[in-house]
Amino acid sequence: MKKVDEENGCIHYVRGSHKSEYRPHGRSNVLGFSQGITDFGNDNDKKNTVSFPGEPGTFLIHNAKTIHWAEGNKSRTRTRKALGFIYYGESAEINQEAHDAYQEKLKKEMKEKNLI
Repeated sequence: MKKVDEENGCIHYVRGSHKSEYRPHGRSNVLGFSQGITDFGNDNDKKNTVSFPGEPGTFLIHNAKTIHWAEGNKSRTRTRKALGFIYYGESAEINQEAHDAYQEKLKKEMKEKNLI
């Protein structure tokens, strides 16, 4: 097991972002991460960015509204392995129609680009 740091793409957070309203999202064009904040990178984001390097076994948890991301792995010798989970509270409601429509749209676009 190897540590995760800036070189191989540790996670970053924008401090305090969980206290704000959700910001606008749009397609990220990153396979596996279909949505991203469209107005990300303003002065407040930059000023409040905190990186979280970790040793093997490090466990991080954050609020769904917390702005977070990881840079690409720039290391030639170290991988970055991570496992992510999403927890939904019992009161969460899924808009199945919207979910299914979005999944179909993604599937169509990925097929058109020969990604699947």
